[in-house]
Amino acid sequence: MQKRNLFCSTVHRSLLKTKHLAVVTVDVNNAGPFKPPRSRPAVKLYDHGDHNIDRLSRSVALYDWSYVKSATVITTMYARFLEAISQLLLYNIPVNVVRLGLRDPPLYDTTY
Repeated sequence: MQKRNLFCSTVHRSLLKTKHLAVVTVDVNNAGPFKPPRSRPAVKLYDHGDHNIDRLSRSVALYDWSYVKSATVITTMYARFLEAISQLLLYNIPVNVVRLGLRDPPLYDTTY
């Protein structure tokens, strides 16, 4: 007993110089055949250099926290604190935007 049309196979050429081809087989109940992603995702990488961390700690120490401490409601105080920290990070830690390629290993977010 043969069951046809259960799988769909496509053949792809490698990006490397090779005579080999790749065969990708998917279930026909899926929305469509396998298509590799065309766009390269952009990822923000923060520069964790010692000089940037030192600059950030100095800015945190010199920041005027009276606006944050003047709030009487804890949720307002927390919102102001987050705004202040976000601005300090924005000004003191440089961000590099990197586009990931198809062959790049997956990037794991290691920020705390």
